[in-house]
Amino acid sequence: MAIFPGFLIQLMLYRKKLMKFLKLGSPFLLLALTASSQAVIQAYYVNYYSSQAQTNDGPPTDTPICGFQGAIYCDTYGDMLSGTFTRPDASVDPFYFSPDTTLVFYSPGYSDLATLDANYPAGTYNFSIDSGTFAPDNQNIVVPAPDFPDAVPYFTGGSWSALQNAPPLNHVLVQWTGWGHPGTSTNQITGLSIFDYTKIESAYSASGPQNEYQSDLLPAGIMKSGHTYGTNLAFYSYNQEPGMGFGGAYETVEWYRQTTGQFHVKADPGTVSGQIVLNDYYYPVGETVVAQVCEADGTVLEEQNVLVGVDGWYAFDTTETGTKTIKLKGRIWLRQAMPGVDLTVGQDSTNFTLDNGDCNNDNTVDLTDYTRVVVAFNASPSSGNWEPTADLNGDSIVDLSDYTIVVTNFNRLGD
Repeated sequence: MAIFPGFLIQLMLYRKKLMKFLKLGSPFLLLALTASSQAVIQAYYVNYYSSQAQTNDGPPTDTPICGFQGAIYCDTYGDMLSGTFTRPDASVDPFYFSPDTTLVFYSPGYSDLATLDANYPAGTYNFSIDSGTFAPDNQNIVVPAPDFPDAVPYFTGGSWSALQNAPPLNHVLVQWTGWGHPGTSTNQITGLSIFDYTKIESAYSASGPQNEYQSDLLPAGIMKSGHTYGTNLAFYSYNQEPGMGFGGAYETVEWYRQTTGQFHVKADPGTVSGQIVLNDYYYPVGETVVAQVCEADGTVLEEQNVLVGVDGWYAFDTTETGTKTIKLKGRIWLRQAMPGVDLTVGQDSTNFTLDNGDCNNDNTVDLTDYTRVVVAFNASPSSGNWEPTADLNGDSIVDLSDYTIVVTNFNRLGD
């Protein structure tokens, strides 16, 4: 299987940002790189991309985001700790270091390919490892003239509409057109990725030659009741050489266009789904909340932990029927109750917004929570007085922002 570093570096950055899938590409590429790792420095590459979004059955009409990335991958933490990236005009930029054993450089976003090419033209680029076990070492990549795919990928034939509120556990046919390229790249491939926003996991990925792989039947098993998904359809044109610099690593130059999108699978009866907003928190993806299904008088019939997905999407199934009250409570957020939820029909937009500041998880913001923030003030995870529940905004330090949250919500009581 070929390695597509552009997909991979976006996946790594996405993990670092805790999953913003739509700009990332297919997780199967991570497996490809892992399976093919033979040298300590596994791969290095330059990548040019253009990204747009599909919001109806027609081609994307939004202004593209165009960019450039360069990266080096190794298999052991500490092999590469810093490095520099030199362009053909001799300008030097620092690589960024990732805990995923990656040195990466990424450009600003541009609104057109011409501006991107003017800032990152064809020519010789130098990758230098300046510190770490394998420093010093460097390698050049000679980038030829731009060779972007000559078409923008998007779902055709009503595929986009077919995905929207599709019934659960049904196959869905998606289609797109073939494409060509103007230059001399030796490989062309189309890749499709589906990511489950609700469960924060890859749901499906596939790829094939650009003029053969032009449709796919999404498996019924990934179309889960009440779940929301992200899509990524990408056209790739690339050159790849194995056994090159840095002791035999893969060298790749890549140009690709991608179009991202989103769809929601209709909820069946017994499924409650929607979005959760966890107030005053930098990145709530991956948090869990306690969901309760209750009678109108407050009697708890069922309780379960529910994952907060990308963009706050969530879904859970219940065996209860009839009209009930749904309650959600987060570890530092006050409980919110939603009465009158009819479980005899699927619930696709039961949305919650939970207020922050409940450090001790007793469903009220009071002097106990205030004291916890004050005692841990200025603490970080390495401090002796560190208290994770006092870090109300999730930035790994207890400071004025956390103090402000607890003061703003002081004396507030959850449902």
